[in-house]
Amino acid sequence: MKNDNSPPEANNQNVLFAPKNKKRYLVASKRGNFALQSGIQPLQSHELKRFVETIPNANIVKTIKPNTTFSPQSISPNETKEVHVVEMGTDDCASLLSNLPPHIHVEEEQTLDYMDSVGVQAQIPARRYSLAKVATQITYEFLVLGEGDIPLTGVEIQISSAGTMASGSTNSKGMAKLSLKTMPNSHIDTVFAKAKTMYWDVYVDNPALTKDSVNVIRLSSLAETIPGFPNDFRYGWGQKLMGLADQESRLTGKGVKIAIIDSGLGTHELLNHVTRGYNVTGSDDVKVWNVDTIGHGTHVAGMITANGENGQLRGFCPEAEIIVVKVFPGGTTSALVEAIKICMEENVDVANLSLGTPNVSPIVEQHIEEASMSGVAMVVAAGNSGGPVQFPANSANTLAVSAIGATTEVRENTWDASQVNPELMTTTGIFSPRFTSFGPQVNVSAPGVSIVSTGPDNTYFPDSGTSMSAPHITGLAGLLLAHHPIFKNECKARDYNRVRALFNMLCETSCPLQFGSERSGFGLPNLQTVAPLLIPTPEKTTKSNGASPPPKMSNSVAQQGVPPYYYVMQ
Repeated sequence: MKNDNSPPEANNQNVLFAPKNKKRYLVASKRGNFALQSGIQPLQSHELKRFVETIPNANIVKTIKPNTTFSPQSISPNETKEVHVVEMGTDDCASLLSNLPPHIHVEEEQTLDYMDSVGVQAQIPARRYSLAKVATQITYEFLVLGEGDIPLTGVEIQISSAGTMASGSTNSKGMAKLSLKTMPNSHIDTVFAKAKTMYWDVYVDNPALTKDSVNVIRLSSLAETIPGFPNDFRYGWGQKLMGLADQESRLTGKGVKIAIIDSGLGTHELLNHVTRGYNVTGSDDVKVWNVDTIGHGTHVAGMITANGENGQLRGFCPEAEIIVVKVFPGGTTSALVEAIKICMEENVDVANLSLGTPNVSPIVEQHIEEASMSGVAMVVAAGNSGGPVQFPANSANTLAVSAIGATTEVRENTWDASQVNPELMTTTGIFSPRFTSFGPQVNVSAPGVSIVSTGPDNTYFPDSGTSMSAPHITGLAGLLLAHHPIFKNECKARDYNRVRALFNMLCETSCPLQFGSERSGFGLPNLQTVAPLLIPTPEKTTKSNGASPPPKMSNSVAQQGVPPYYYVMQ
């Protein structure tokens, strides 16, 4: 018999050598260029399914199936287009990869990030050693006030000191108490306060905080700082810079279908015309595409398609047909595969992807290639890491968009002000923000700092990031597709040449910027450079007889805003 002081029975399994946690993987047949480069024929559906079902200790979570049988990417009859999402242990996956047939690709499912401002957290390095023996805990109390000195609820506050950070949010009385451990004789390096909507944030280096009384932070509202807001706020500074305000009565984007792959769509009176969407987040309720708990997708949608009247906010394409595809929260590469398939099935003309991940996904890339060959143009945010362009913006089959800002639009003592680099600025005050990803894959740049747009529940808020830059280009792309005659005639067919012609046109209508191509690509596209060629009202066109491919254009024609078809974009 075991006495009361005897140790508990040991687990038969040595926890030090327990099986590693299971992860999710995408399994697909190599197709398109991936198959051609490997010199193999793609598998048929039953062959891939049989392979997946024989993977030891694996569980099929779901199978992503296309609704169409034809694909311009297909190189053999009856090849499978399915992607299986499989859960298995890391050791089982390693064993599988060591004997993987050349026809099949297996990759770990990745998490996607939405590309709005990285905020203060990204600037604070994680503490790599314990401060327990030398650190002192300090507590600060805050009161956050808004317009009319009204206490603001739910304002996020962060403070940092010597690499440590504390965060919290204000209560119903606008109060918050934050405690953090600091090194002896150290001070608070930064304080950051951000409301969810309707206000600018506050970001201060070396703030004069006190531990003995309440620290008051006053946030400036959009209504206080923007004359006539919101009823007389027609265009954001970025839309004006790109020439949209001068073309309002002529161009609406009618006849074009645009997909917004993001966090869904919240309720807003300027977005009531958006009535269709999909939810691929894995939620049980597939109909919740019109719920946006993050606000990111609603903000993006406002830039593209807000349809305000009598002075209210107007997006680039207020009369375009919008398809919302919700991948956040919890966005993954498998959800992105589903979203891309939806774009192809819906015959979407241009898709906005204000999202990304550090690592390339070959399976996602296969679907991007297929979408491009099907006539779906994908405009992607370059990223906010301040480093290399992220995926899928670094794909040769997408248009990568970096961010620019304007010093005239940045408020003092905001996080946006901390992103201004005088060494990366034009003589007119246009600058490349510190956060924007850069590299040779960047194709164009667009406004992405201090961008005011729509939020859920009929609100508005400012945000920054390449997430805000991409929809400026998506909106402009929608106008070109709807109103440029080349897309009614020579490039009417939904194929790779149409997508290339659109991307080339966006690049060739750009004004180069002084801080170089790695940060701005061809520069900032401007609607005015091609406006004389655009047709104000979509016209009915006769069907093409398809007798011959469109001819290459001369340089003189290209200079008028119509790009050569077979120009390869670097």
